Amino acid sequence: MGESSRATKTSKIAWGAIGAFLVGVLVIGYGMKHQGLSDVTIEPGKTTVRFIKPGELSSRVSEESQTVQALFENRLAKLEKDAQQRSETVQPSAETANLNGSWLGANGLTYVIRQYADRAVMQEVYNGQITGTGWGQVRGNNVTFESEAANGVQSRWDLQLVQADTLQGTITFSNGMTSGAQLQRTGE
Repeated sequence: MGESSRATKTSKIAWGAIGAFLVGVLVIGYGMKHQGLSDVTIEPGKTTVRFIKPGELSSRVSEESQTVQALFENRLAKLEKDAQQRSETVQPSAETANLNGSWLGANGLTYVIRQYADRAVMQEVYNGQITGTGWGQVRGNNVTFESEAANGVQSRWDLQLVQADTLQGTITFSNGMTSGAQLQRTGE
């Protein structure tokens, strides 16, 4: 076999490999954009690409959402039980504000606060789903909550009841960032 036929064969193999690679990239790119990529397995001499079947993605998201909701509901039940038990042994002073009710945040989210003597439990709600929970202590017109959102972000809320239906203050996130907070009571 001559030198030129060996070079031609090597060139064809190289172009074939490049072509196969490009087709693979196009198939994976198309699938990621239009169908959802489930997994890619690359083994010697074999590459497997698996796409999510129609309906499977929404099913997975729904299952994960239900799992998160169940975790938040369990956490909320435990926080409320702890606060109720504490309230049985502690009587709030006459100056302790009543924070019970639904509150609308400036961020558009709803916060439901349940107060038990000097303890309070908060749930953050978006689109009918619990997206965060917290617990706190009420002292006069001030409340401090420790909370955790569905995305794992933890925060500390330092709020003051400045009017009968208005809480104002700051939120300090676990990364050190702070934000102003204002909640308006919308119902009991």
